[in-house]
Amino acid sequence: MKTQVQELEDEIADLEGKMLILQGNIDDVHETCDFSDLEADWQAKKAAMKADFDTQLAAVKEWNEDGWELENAVDQAQFAAANNFEYDSALFDIQGLDN
Repeated sequence: MKTQVQELEDEIADLEGKMLILQGNIDDVHETCDFSDLEADWQAKKAAMKADFDTQLAAVKEWNEDGWELENAVDQAQFAAANNFEYDSALFDIQGLDN
């Protein structure tokens, strides 16, 4: 029994030593590898993605705030007769774009 415990303790000590070596290798990557090209590429891609997103968001905001409503283009009397309700685009208006 004591031999098994000692074997397990030795294995634990061996694994802990390997973990320290592995952690040292991981920590060393940041010191020895130059990621500046990858970072520069990412920053450029991130800026392009943000610009594209901002453009699309501005277009949606403009669409939401342009004052044009579909119900003004629909013949409400005919629509109501055919569907038993009047069309109201407020149901579909986007809320909270500024949040």
